Amino acid sequence: MRKQVSEGEIAGSTRERLLIAALDQLVEHGYRGATSRNIAQAAGVNEITLFRHFASKDELITTALVEKSEAHRLRLPAPTGALEDDLLRLAEELVQSIMEDSVFIIRLIPELKRLPASQQSVVTQGINAVYDTMAAFFQYYQRAGVLNA
Repeated sequence: MRKQVSEGEIAGSTRERLLIAALDQLVEHGYRGATSRNIAQAAGVNEITLFRHFASKDELITTALVEKSEAHRLRLPAPTGALEDDLLRLAEELVQSIMEDSVFIIRLIPELKRLPASQQSVVTQGINAVYDTMAAFFQYYQRAGVLNA
């Protein structure tokens, strides 16, 4: 018997495919080459479907960049009070994150200057959020007196 799929599940999977395709097209073809048509095709949907989920290519790419940076930020461990264990976990997560996305990071960096200012700002905010989370991690241990500034 075939499983019934709700509209929410279909929309979620389509949305996710669009977000992934947007980032893939951005790093593969650059901002100008990442057309809504190419993104939709890479996601396995038509352009009309893309525009049902996102008002524009810019909104789609911005959302994809925000969610990507937030996923990186959320991977960072919170301090538990065990400094050495937490430092090891932090280092492991950072290395794993970089290894998984090294091609994306390397290809996105030169493309940043070609992005619209709003998307450059999103990338900067995402990077700053990761740094702020890491800073809070270290500040926790500085306040606890087990890590010197």
